Amino acid sequence: MEMLPEDYILNWDGVCFACIGDGGDDPYLVLGDSFLRGFYSIHDYSKMRFGFVPHSESTKLAPQKGNVPKKKLEPYQHWKKGAVAMS
Repeated sequence: MEMLPEDYILNWDGVCFACIGDGGDDPYLVLGDSFLRGFYSIHDYSKMRFGFVPHSESTKLAPQKGNVPKKKLEPYQHWKKGAVAMS
């Protein structure tokens, strides 16, 4: 899926924030609405699947089918609790 810097960088009174959170005690990143900007998410509970499609005013490309990774990435251990500020 296409994700642009303006989707996940928030400038608030001259301080920039990355709108990606840590997973707390879990080794995951929380992407949330910054990841979904420009897309509708579709949930098919009967077939246990979900998908994404650009909404009618989105300039983003439709997601492309890819390959399932053969190797899992190691958890990223350097995230601090809460938002990360960059100035």
